[in-house]
Amino acid sequence: MRTYTVQPGDDLSKIALAMYGDGSDANGRKIYEANKSVIGSDPNYLLPGQVLTIP
Repeated sequence: MRTYTVQPGDDLSKIALAMYGDGSDANGRKIYEANKSVIGSDPNYLLPGQVLTIP
């Protein structure tokens, strides 16, 4: 598995686009589901420096 460190201005669709070449809601949701313990209950609230696992 790969990891991605959240940068200022990132959201799940931008990360999905960078990692999968497709920023769809489904891909953003896949990243969120794999990282709920890091992100928390709000998938729209990402903090720079968080390290996400990319499934």
